[in-house]
Amino acid sequence: MDEAIEYYDKENLKEIVVKPLYSAASVGVRLCSDRQEMIDAVKEVFNLTGVYGNELTELFIQERINGQEYVVDTVSCNGVHRITLVWKYNKIKTSEGGNIYDYDVTVNELGIGEAELVEYAFDVADALGIKYGPVHGEYIVDEKGPVLIEVNCRPHGGNMDAEFLDMISGQHETDSSLDSYLNPKKFNLERLKGQHDKYGTNTEHVSRGINNRNK
Repeated sequence: MDEAIEYYDKENLKEIVVKPLYSAASVGVRLCSDRQEMIDAVKEVFNLTGVYGNELTELFIQERINGQEYVVDTVSCNGVHRITLVWKYNKIKTSEGGNIYDYDVTVNELGIGEAELVEYAFDVADALGIKYGPVHGEYIVDEKGPVLIEVNCRPHGGNMDAEFLDMISGQHETDSSLDSYLNPKKFNLERLKGQHDKYGTNTEHVSRGINNRNK
């Protein structure tokens, strides 16, 4: 608790997020508007059980970024990254300070800011040293541009039906991942097709990178 209070005071924060180190699906996530809400949230979350049935013993305290939340799903082949799907998330704050999904939409044509977001996601993969396989990244875009919230080396999906994901993304996650390892030629053909046909933007020519966000 002392570390959380010290961080809050030192950074002169207003809104923050309390988040378990090991959990998923927003279990244990709390959105706090002031110092006391943060203190109450830390006490509460330490008494919860994680989504995997684990005891929550470590927490993140993060500045809350107010903006539009996105997911960018990519797959990589020898350090070259390809978009598989972009999602736009819309959530609602609950009475206890958590958040739930209101609705999600897929982004099938990139605007200028969204193309910038995709390039940022590619830079995240580079920074993590991702050479092959899928990456699922969650981001928020505000007036300063995109910022990373969290990232995992896994495909998107959770409990979503595979046929549903195939229909909305125009590809199959398993095929894309296998192509990245076993069929680079097909991977690159699908990558170029996705850039010019599905999204209408050649994201390789967007200049903004992960290190360019203004603090």
